[in-house]
Order: sequence, then structure tokens, then C-alpha cells
Amino acid sequence: MVILLMSLVYLPGEQGVSARALVQEFAASSAVKADNALTRAEAASMLSRVTQLPKPDMADAASVFPDLDKHSSRSDVRKLVALGMIAKNDYPKGFQPDKAVTRFEIMKWMASGLAASDESFKQALADTAHTLLPTPETYKGGIADKQIPYIAVIRGTGIITGMQDGTFRPADPVSKAELAASLLRYKRVEGTKAEGYQALNELREVGLTGSNLSSITKFKYERVTYFNNDGTYKPEAVASAGIDLEQHIDVSTLEPYLRIPGIGLDYHHFVNGYSKRYKFVRLEELGMSLKDAIADAYDTGYMPHLGVEDPSKLSQKDLNLILSHEDATLKVEGSRMPFTSFADVVDSPIKAKKVATAKLHRMIFVDVPVTGKGEAKGVYANYFADTIASWGKLDNSVYMAFTEMTIQTHSDKMDIMTFYGAIGNGNGNGFFKFSRLAPETLDKNGLTTVPMATSTYFTKDSVRRFWTFGTYLKKYRDPVHLTTDSGAYFRAYYQP
Repeated sequence: MVILLMSLVYLPGEQGVSARALVQEFAASSAVKADNALTRAEAASMLSRVTQLPKPDMADAASVFPDLDKHSSRSDVRKLVALGMIAKNDYPKGFQPDKAVTRFEIMKWMASGLAASDESFKQALADTAHTLLPTPETYKGGIADKQIPYIAVIRGTGIITGMQDGTFRPADPVSKAELAASLLRYKRVEGTKAEGYQALNELREVGLTGSNLSSITKFKYERVTYFNNDGTYKPEAVASAGIDLEQHIDVSTLEPYLRIPGIGLDYHHFVNGYSKRYKFVRLEELGMSLKDAIADAYDTGYMPHLGVEDPSKLSQKDLNLILSHEDATLKVEGSRMPFTSFADVVDSPIKAKKVATAKLHRMIFVDVPVTGKGEAKGVYANYFADTIASWGKLDNSVYMAFTEMTIQTHSDKMDIMTFYGAIGNGNGNGFFKFSRLAPETLDKNGLTTVPMATSTYFTKDSVRRFWTFGTYLKKYRDPVHLTTDSGAYFRAYYQP
């Protein structure tokens, strides 16, 4: 007699009905109870029946894993291999079908299935390779680096969100009941787009930039300025640049410009009152002297400009040279410039005079509402839940920014107040408030924060890595910004 212990898995509403049916269906074919550990063969058979991926070409997988030749699961396992859900290289000693399947194996099979179902999930796996998983195992151990992206994709899509304590326990076995519930959620996700999952968007952004700022907040990154520090224009922002050539110009005065790689003639004409490029011809392809080419352009109704086909690829030196001419023309498009990003300042030194040097590693945001007006939002809300709760009653909605940083101390005497008085580029932007995380958050997740007695913590030549946090009141809409000593910076504005 088979007893189905569904209490092991949270199965609300219609999901519970479908999951129970799935467990019952597989339980009927085996003596293994719903709460007993599954074998690799049993798990593969369940996943094989749930996936909606197109029927694969079995030619290359027909003989994979010789230890399956006489096993009842051979067709299901080999199907998953052909689909790309099971990687042959993960099992160099054979599939060993009767061995207990682990939680990580299930997560990797499912994440690989999502990647096979849509290219966006394949990209999500790449994006999350260096993300911060919101689990105690990130700092306490238990998850290998190579496991991170697969767990991130499964966590980000909500297929598996972890145990009640936030752990994923990748080496643990899986029961039928657990897998049935996960398969139900997997079936809904397979074939969709990775961008449709808020939690996954946050994990992807953190993996790429070190912060989830644009995924969870209403702050939007500012574009990089198209000016250099000396006031000159950056080539990548230039849409067009050249020198207007008068009909009877002395071409000998153009000699310095003719040495620019790719230099040639831009032929322009007016269309609806606007000057537009008709064609571009490199000097060596004109088939005549520059003087004759200029005259020919005017004779045929075109206005010639000396320039290059793609000015955004000019060297800074050559762009400056062109713009130094009295008849130079320039069109700059700010939209050509990339957006600033927290990634631009990660691990970039910020000196506090001769006292210390700081580096930021991560900046994690949680959306915290007015007390009594709902729950904190974001994939990291539960990770920092105790610290959020300890902040007390909130009369205004805020973003809490949890920052991981390193401070190397150079002075014999350094405490928080000394640092406040010495910090330069980082001053006033909320990164160095040094609010301490709650003890419960530290204990649960294995994190470190600034101690009460900072003078004995920041000793000379010490290197301390820790977490702290600051708050940003939404109603004030102050920008989030930081400039490091190298000139690297980011700036983000609140956009309701």
C-alpha cells in the first residue's frame, strides 16, 4: 500500500490537485512512497513525461550510458540527453540509474531544459554565473561556484525557492512529492521568456553588475557623458564630423587631415531642408585628385565634406584634429553613449585621505513599504528580513541598500568618525553610513558587519570586508551616485 505524504510540499489551489495527481500516477508504478528518495532513473522518467520540448534527434544519444542498456529508464534518460537536459559529461562513470538523485541534479536538469526551450534562459545562465544567491549557503558553504547559475535560474523563476531556512541543500536527496510540485512549476515556465521573472531579473543584474538597482527600484542609470574631462568630445558619441570644403579651397591646407586613416569625401545634399549624406568615397577610391573631386561635387549639386565613413571609430587624436579646423562640423548623439552602471565602480579604490581605502563589491536593494502597508519586495527581502524588521516603524516608503565593501586601514587610529571626516569621492551618497545589520541576519547567513567598537576593528594595515546598509527615502528622490579615484562613476535618478 502506498501512502502519499503531501505535507512535505506546499501545494496551494489547483497546483495541489495537479501535483497530487502527478505523484499518484508515478506512485502507482512503483513501490517507492511519495516521501522516499527518488533514484536518477525515476526522476528522469518523471521529467521526460512533463517536458514539452520538441522531439529530439536520438542519433547521438541512442547508445549513451551503456549501463542503461538493460534498464527500464534508458529511453527516458537518453531522451533528456538528446534534449540537452542531462549532460553526458556530468556522469563519466555512467549514469548509475538506481543511485539517489540529488536536489542539484534536478535543478540543473530543469535549468538546462529551460535553456533548451528559449534562448533567453541560456543567456540567464551566463548572466548569473557570478550572482549573489540569497541563501545562507553563499557564505556558510554548501554551494559550489559552478552550481550557482543553475540554482539562480531555478530560484529566479520560482520553480524551487529553497527550504524554510533559505537553504537549497544541493547534495540532499529528492522525494516524489517534492519533485512533483517542482515539475508542475517547471511545466509553466518552460518555453516562456526569462525576462518575465522579476526575481530572475534581479539575480541576472547582480550577476552582471553587482547590484539589482534597475530591476527592483525606480532609479534609472544616467548615460555616460560624451565629454572627456578636458572638455573634448568622446568619439563614440559622434554621429558625424567633418570639414566643410569650399569650392575653391586651397587643398594644400588640408595636408595634416589627409593622414587620418580612412579619410575621404562625404557627399551631402539637401532633402526637405536637411543636409543628408548621399555617399562616402575614400580618397584612394576617388579616381581623381582631391581638388578635381571637390569641383566635380559642386558641379553635380553636392556639398563635399572631408571626413571618415564612421566618425565614432576615430581615435581621440584624429577627432580632435578634425574639430580644430575652423570649418569643422559636428553632430553628437547622447543616445550613442552607454548607461553608467554600478559595475563601473566595483572594486575601484576610493581613498579617505591617508586614513583608509574603500572598495565596493555589491549594492543590493530591497523595496520596503510603510509599516503595515505590505511586505518588503525583492528577491533579497527574506535574506535581509531580520535587519529590515529591526529598523523599526517606517512612516515613509524606502529603498534599503545593503552594501558589501572592503576597507583597508592605513592609519594608526581609525574609527567611523575619522573615516567620515576623510572620505572624499564617496562622501554624502549614502554608501558609507555604516548601519549595522541585525545579529539574526548575520547568524542566519554567515555575514559580517561593522562592530560597535570600530577603533579596535580598523587597525593599521587591516583589511576588513563586511556588509552595511543605508536607506533612500522615495519621497526625496535623491540620486544614487558614486565616483571613484580613477574617475569611474555611476549615477542613477529616481523616475516615478
